[in-house]
This record gives sequence, structure tokens and C-alpha cells, in this order.
Amino acid sequence: MIGKITSDVASKIKNTDWQKIKHSLNPIATNSHLEGAFSSTGDSLLIRKISKLEQEGNFDKIKSISSKLYERMLKMDEEFKKLPPVLFARKYYRGIMGKNNEGVQILQKANTGDIVTPDSGYAFITKSKDVADSYARYLDNSAGGENVFMEIKIPRGARISRNPFHLREAVMPRNAKFEVLDKQEQEGLTKVILKYIPSK
Repeated sequence: MIGKITSDVASKIKNTDWQKIKHSLNPIATNSHLEGAFSSTGDSLLIRKISKLEQEGNFDKIKSISSKLYERMLKMDEEFKKLPPVLFARKYYRGIMGKNNEGVQILQKANTGDIVTPDSGYAFITKSKDVADSYARYLDNSAGGENVFMEIKIPRGARISRNPFHLREAVMPRNAKFEVLDKQEQEGLTKVILKYIPSK
């Protein structure tokens, strides 16, 4: 009998839709996730290029590159505004490297108090300090040894896309702005503390 009960329980556990249960218990986390934001990484270079052209008002060039992608970007921008705000201030991290990386160039030139936009796309951030540090320290010949580690303060009320299946990951809105709170050179890294400035 005990063996049968154990087998039945094991079968129920195996067949349980745990994701559905997670969603019902944590609707805020579920509704805080934009699938498009997490799937946009493959288009990240094009998204950044289109964002720059948008800032320049060069919409003809955008049309020649991908009107469909630009429409998707605009839709995602609007979806970010509909996300539920975070209930508490949060701390995330991000690591970037490479002398040709625009974010690296911007942050290495920035001073405390500056308002910066280190990424014109949808930037991935993580709650894992170790993961961000590993990205910042990754080197190859093309990287040129330029490394930046960011500590990012997300204020209460901000809207970011949090993945309910990987709760340590999030994505920032496009063209996110930050205030530089502190900047130091430590252990071969440019370490920057940033505070996110939500758009109004």
C-alpha cells in the first residue's frame, strides 16, 4: 500500500503543471514579463541601430532596414508602460566589455552626477553579481580589455520586464536613462553605480 501511495504521489508530481501553479500564486511576476523583451536579444544590434536612426529622425533609413522590427519595438515600448510597477526598490547588475562597445565608451567617459543612456536597446540586467562580473571580465582579442561592471538601482514604482521563469533576470526599457552615482577603477574594472530614471 505504501509503495502504491508513493507511486501515485510521484505520478501526480510528475504530471503537475507547476508553471500554471506558479502563475496563480504569483500573478504580479507573471504580468511583469514581456516575452518580446526577452526574445529581442537576437535583434539587439539592429534594435540599437534603429534607435539611433530614430533619434536622428531618419525614418526613411529605418524603413529600408526593417519597418516590421521598428513597429515591434514601438509596440514593446508601449507594453513596458503597462507593466506593474515594482513594489520595492531593487538592485541589479550588468557587465559589458569591449573598446568598441558604445556603453563602455559612454560610461568610461561619464562623471558622477551625469545622466547617461549606455544602451539604446533593451538591456539585460541580473540580480546575480557573479554573472554580471563574469560578463564584465570576459576578454578576447576584439574586446581590447575594456571592461565595465554596473550596479543598477531600480527605484520603487519603476517598470521593468521581469522573467517569471528566471527571476534573477530582467530587461530594461529601450533607451533607459541613468544617473551616475559613483564611479571607481577597481580590480581591472570600471565599476559604476547607476540609478535608473524612469520615463514619465
